[in-house]
Amino acid sequence: MPEPLQTGTTVPDPGPPIRRQAVVVIHGIGEQRPMATLRGFVSAVIPPGDGGLASYYNKPDPHGDNYELRRLVGASGRPKTDFFEFYWAHLMPVATWQRIIAWARLLVLRPRTAIPVQLRALWWIGWAAIVAAGTVIATMSVFALAPDLKPGWWPATGVALTAVPAIALLLGLLQGLFLSYVGDAAIYLSAHPRTVEARQDIRRAGIALLERLHESGEYDRIVIVGHSLGSVIGYDLVRLLWYRLRDKHGKPDRPDTTALKALELLLAQLRDDKLSLEQQRPAIAAYRDAVHELWREQRRQGSAWLISDFVTLGSPLAHATLLLADGPDDFAALKRQNELPVCPPDPDHDGDLTYPSNYTLPDGSLRTTKVLVDAAPFAVVRWTNLYFPCRAIFHGDVVGGPLSPLFGNGVKDVRVATRRRRGFLSHTCYWSPYEADTGRAGAPVPALKVALALERGGRPKVRKDG
Repeated sequence: MPEPLQTGTTVPDPGPPIRRQAVVVIHGIGEQRPMATLRGFVSAVIPPGDGGLASYYNKPDPHGDNYELRRLVGASGRPKTDFFEFYWAHLMPVATWQRIIAWARLLVLRPRTAIPVQLRALWWIGWAAIVAAGTVIATMSVFALAPDLKPGWWPATGVALTAVPAIALLLGLLQGLFLSYVGDAAIYLSAHPRTVEARQDIRRAGIALLERLHESGEYDRIVIVGHSLGSVIGYDLVRLLWYRLRDKHGKPDRPDTTALKALELLLAQLRDDKLSLEQQRPAIAAYRDAVHELWREQRRQGSAWLISDFVTLGSPLAHATLLLADGPDDFAALKRQNELPVCPPDPDHDGDLTYPSNYTLPDGSLRTTKVLVDAAPFAVVRWTNLYFPCRAIFHGDVVGGPLSPLFGNGVKDVRVATRRRRGFLSHTCYWSPYEADTGRAGAPVPALKVALALERGGRPKVRKDG
């Protein structure tokens, strides 16, 4: 059994300060306008200074390929922060009822026990609507074929026709809602021959943006923030870019594995079935600091990987067993096969978190360093998830929820609350400052600022002894 983690210690020296950092914001579903999400986000994270001075200024985006987008730069503070928006709405084709119905049918036909608890009310509503619609259609068909069977209380044809405009208006509203919002989710979350191209285009554009930021030489740190469906896209970008960059190290003269060994010790404790949850809590508390220190250790040795933090807001990944897999068993299998990276990371099929990489220095001498496996992006990326707890579908955020039960206890789940709209329909309130929330514990904007850690350049707070 590994030795217990010693508490009351300080975080190791994180090394040189961050000179410049980038925050990439990924918007959610719907007919989003370019820059609308980013401007609201930055205004909340960096509010105007005294005298109404602007908190950021607007610059051309030298790394984007979309002329609708700009870069927003924090007007003060160190390190300097550039904010970018990964805008993907224009790459999403217009959804069709056929695609939405096919996706909805796939979800509704799942067994009730396979539906996340938070969504079971919607599952029952869906089935009730199907039964009601089927009953009405069947009844109308019977009465059309046998008018003598129609009871006296059944509306006459003229009365029914007066309801046609109202029904048409309702269907128009539903069409706008479903095709513009649910349609995006149906296309991106469903790997179907007719949706693969759109999924590919969105991921390709996101990877291209992140690669340009990495290759620019301007940044020491990158933070990815994903809201709603944008969090799923962000998760895909992290895991896909990791496959490309994880083994790009600087061929260090003296490879250092101090932080790697510390993280592996914590992982051993987190996976030790003989330790209770209470005994594992010190390791869980220390894990995020250990992840950031390993990220810095990798950077000191020339690693090309710059992403230090992944922040999810109102993430449908909370329902991953329903949306990303064919149920809990299939989701567990995808994690075991390392197709879906978890936090803390699982070792590869050989039981290892790293493998040796041999290289030759300019003087001809041989060296060996350790490279993290393709299932381990969250060995160097801290994952923070903000969510509004949901009650009765409409109070809070039915889309989001805690992620640690599904993706591992290395994910820091942060419950937030707001008085905006009295807490109802809060899915779009994660960066909406609200005067009534000022000073309240659990307000979303302060929690978001803590997750970004912009003022410290990602440095974890030093814990005092005792």
